[in-house]
Amino acid sequence: MLASRWRELGLARQKVVYALLGIAITMAGLGNWTSGRIQSGVLTSMTTSAALYMENFVAPHVRAYDGRNELEARAIEALDLLVADPAFGRQIASIKVWAADGRLLYAQDKTQIGKRFPISSNLKAAIEGRLSADYEPPDEEENEHERGLGLPLVEIYSPILRETSGDVVAVVEFYAIATALQQELRRSRVENWLIVGVIALLVLSAIVALVSGDGATIARQEKALQNRVAQLSRLLVHNEELRQTLVEARRGAVETNERVLRRIGADLHDGPAQLIGLALLRLDNLTPSPSRKDAAAVKAELEKIRGVLNSSLSEIRILSSGIAPPALERVQARDAIEMAVANHEQHTGTMVDCKLDDLPLDLPALLKTCLYRFTQEGLTNAFRHAKGAGQRVRARIEAGALVLEVQDDGPGFVQDFVPSTQRGLGLSGLRDRVESLGGVFSIHSEPGRQTTIRCEFTLEPTDIPHA
Repeated sequence: MLASRWRELGLARQKVVYALLGIAITMAGLGNWTSGRIQSGVLTSMTTSAALYMENFVAPHVRAYDGRNELEARAIEALDLLVADPAFGRQIASIKVWAADGRLLYAQDKTQIGKRFPISSNLKAAIEGRLSADYEPPDEEENEHERGLGLPLVEIYSPILRETSGDVVAVVEFYAIATALQQELRRSRVENWLIVGVIALLVLSAIVALVSGDGATIARQEKALQNRVAQLSRLLVHNEELRQTLVEARRGAVETNERVLRRIGADLHDGPAQLIGLALLRLDNLTPSPSRKDAAAVKAELEKIRGVLNSSLSEIRILSSGIAPPALERVQARDAIEMAVANHEQHTGTMVDCKLDDLPLDLPALLKTCLYRFTQEGLTNAFRHAKGAGQRVRARIEAGALVLEVQDDGPGFVQDFVPSTQRGLGLSGLRDRVESLGGVFSIHSEPGRQTTIRCEFTLEPTDIPHA
């Protein structure tokens, strides 16, 4: 459903969505980065100011620490007085002094003095001599007092350095009240996001303006393309209908041609052949008597006429048998091929190497007629052009198709050359006959090598014989 809705948006709207997502992600990252930089800058400034304050008011009381014992009592009293000052309390919520080993040297909660706590990362940085600050709620174990204040605090660590050597004597941790800082950061963030939002809207408006023009062009092109595709689809359907019509027309032409040939063959057999036979019978009645002087000459002439008529009768019978094939409705495909081979061997006096695998038992009569004609014409061409050399007929089932091949060992020919014998039932006629029945016709021949003509018909699964 989502994919369908996405496609319905169109390319122009999709571009706008992509642009909106990209701008939103970019501006969010930019806004967060800018807010972080503002906070970092403010913290740095605040940390520097606080460090100067601690250097002036806290450091003089801590520098006397020797690193081993506790702070002197007078130093603790001085720090207590400093913390009790109202001016100090308005800025600083609490203050701690740490030794380098993690012991608390001073805290407003006197019960914590002398205890050792885990060294945090900020405390470690300060022990190493670096200022550090953190604008996060205090969550360390020793910060229970600060958490109870409920105030926004900035945790600052400032190292106290020995004046002579510059070594870290102790670390002062103090929590500055950050109410003003919180308000300033909030105001800065709001201004920052407003600026980022305005920039994002301006960029998005520019993109929408650019895409709108492109969108109209794309929409027109998509509509034109859809119309073109629809037109091509209609043409494809129409072409398929024309192809089917052409196939049906060719099949009908083959059937009509077959009927015409059968009628011609029957007419030759029943008409001229019968009349010539009757003429031969009547010639027997004209045999001259032995008493006539010209009997020998008349008899010789009659024998010539009889020979011509016998030759004509034989030719007509051969033609009629070739034009009108035997009835193939009641025979199997294998029998139809064998009948064509037998007729060829009888008429030409040549031998054919015929090898037929198991073929379907029930095929349409028109297809069996095609197999008969294919074998007949293939062997006729082999006899004419190869003098009957290497005549072979092969039939088999191959990849769900019936394949019939007729081969010879004749001189071959260039396949672009069309022999003059391709008339009537020639190779072009065979091609039309095979293709009209949905088959594939092919010729494989080269000059000086054997020639093979092949037809292939795809069978239904139920027609394929099983071993």
